[in-house]
Amino acid sequence: MIEKLSPDELKDFVTLTRNVEWQYRLDQFTDESLLRLQSAIDQTGKELQGYVRRRGRNITDWSKQRVKEITNEMDTLTVGVRSQTAAGISEIATEAGLAALKEHASILSFKGAIAVNSVSLSSNQLLSLVQNTPLGGTFSGTTRTLQDWVDNMFTTTMQNDIKKEMTVGMLRGEGYKKLSNRVRSTFSKVTKREAITLTRSYVQSANVGAQKAVYKANPDVVKGVKWSSILESGYKKTGRGTCVRCAVLDGEIFGTEDSLYDYPPPCPLHPRCRCNLLPVTKTWKELGLPLDEIKSQARHYVKRTNVNIDAGRSYKQTAYEKGVVKGNYKEFFEGQSKVFQKNAVGKVRQSLIARNQLEFKDLVDKKTGKLFSLNELGFTITGKRL
Repeated sequence: MIEKLSPDELKDFVTLTRNVEWQYRLDQFTDESLLRLQSAIDQTGKELQGYVRRRGRNITDWSKQRVKEITNEMDTLTVGVRSQTAAGISEIATEAGLAALKEHASILSFKGAIAVNSVSLSSNQLLSLVQNTPLGGTFSGTTRTLQDWVDNMFTTTMQNDIKKEMTVGMLRGEGYKKLSNRVRSTFSKVTKREAITLTRSYVQSANVGAQKAVYKANPDVVKGVKWSSILESGYKKTGRGTCVRCAVLDGEIFGTEDSLYDYPPPCPLHPRCRCNLLPVTKTWKELGLPLDEIKSQARHYVKRTNVNIDAGRSYKQTAYEKGVVKGNYKEFFEGQSKVFQKNAVGKVRQSLIARNQLEFKDLVDKKTGKLFSLNELGFTITGKRL
């Protein structure tokens, strides 16, 4: 699709394209950086396996109480790796944040065409922000620092999953060797999943923080922000792909004189969120930089299968269709099949939208990013009006 863009439409499109390119590089950086954490996590898994074998060798009367005792004792055995994991994620997010400051200043300056004020933060300052700034609200409804999140990952999530696996093994009459194998396998699976989630979340938080810092330092250029989501398939039931909340927020403008809302919802909005806050800049004329009309492509979209994209899994392995589309996620959504739409927003909401009883843009509270329940929208769970 080739569209003829006005100078200011082109300016906005170039900004979007550069941010998408940067997001892709950031994802690649995150995948590579996660390998740093994996060795320490793997080593701890081996130690826990060995501990269960030694501890269980003389136990003949396995019970739920025994399993609980052993899993509780694991808390002290993971102190070292908890510290290493938090430090590793802090380092990765700090590196990403420092790179993002330069990148977003470059994006805003249009390769030097506009004079922008740079933001000077040392690595120690950014590290302190990453470690001490609470991240929460939309993250499981709880506000925690990075160390708190990591501690919870090991002391609650990991222990609960291991406890469940050991109980299953115990009920099947498995010996301590098989139980120890379950511990190592579960520990590796859970910690890898949680480490990926935390790393992606904090890297994106640092990236968006860098965007905000650059915009704040340049009020003579930036007059507001526009929410930008990834145009991908959404799967409401599993939470994979682009979520409903982010999809509805795509294209919303905040902070300008004529926008409806002063501030955007928290961004990133949820774990593994890939949304950005694009700058709403003054016009080329206001900036004193006239530009001729140019032809350019519309936004790119990707349709993916309903599987997780974790470190080591190629994006290409999950994509089954790519293309370009004009407009925001709303326009993208309206051009898709009924199955695609049902996956993205759920069966009842899709049906209500199709019957013009509900609008896509009204599914989410723009102030908070909260997805309205059917009851809040005035409908029952079956789609009938209250």
